[in-house]
Amino acid sequence: MYAEYLTFRGLRVATAASGAEAVAVANGPDRPVVILMDLEMRGALSGKEAMKELRRNPALAGVPILAFTAHAMVAERDNAILDGFDGVIPKPCLPDTLVGLVEPYLVAAPPASTTT
Repeated sequence: MYAEYLTFRGLRVATAASGAEAVAVANGPDRPVVILMDLEMRGALSGKEAMKELRRNPALAGVPILAFTAHAMVAERDNAILDGFDGVIPKPCLPDTLVGLVEPYLVAAPPASTTT
């Protein structure tokens, strides 16, 4: 639902069903501008582990990774920041709220480089 709404709002969205798939998608040919990472990803890599894997890639340096999670207690949010996430977006949230929380990271993103 969130991916559909972000697409409706004009953003290009790629999705992943597991931590390993998230790493593969983010390391793919289309460099993400911002990454929303669920802490409870399926598979061998949790959202936290996938985030740490992405942080090791110099090509993704500076790409904000936001924890998008139902774990919204203050201590859990603080732990996500301490673990290395750039921000935390609690779910559920209204789609307009999500856009409002993601937009500052989009505005701060450097322009995409182009090659000819």
